[in-house]
Amino acid sequence: MYDPGDAVLIPDWIKFGAAKWADKEVVNDVFVRGIDFMIKERIIVLATSDEIQNREIIIPEWFRNNASWWSQDNIDNKTFAKGLEYLINHRIIQV
Repeated sequence: MYDPGDAVLIPDWIKFGAAKWADKEVVNDVFVRGIDFMIKERIIVLATSDEIQNREIIIPEWFRNNASWWSQDNIDNKTFAKGLEYLINHRIIQV
């Protein structure tokens, strides 16, 4: 399993998108496309990036809470990245 270490650098502008998704102003597939972009551009490194398939994307509510907390600096980048990694590794979201 990938261990992002103590310092995970994720640009602050990404928190804005996470906050919008956490507040249900952005739908799941748009949020996942943003994650895919970050991986493809190597902004974050979590898994091999593949094309997103056309399917309904269901993301657990606990991760919406993580996104909200992260966007408000209540959890750190490493914690947010670990949650994202869990979703990818368990194929809950595919990027």
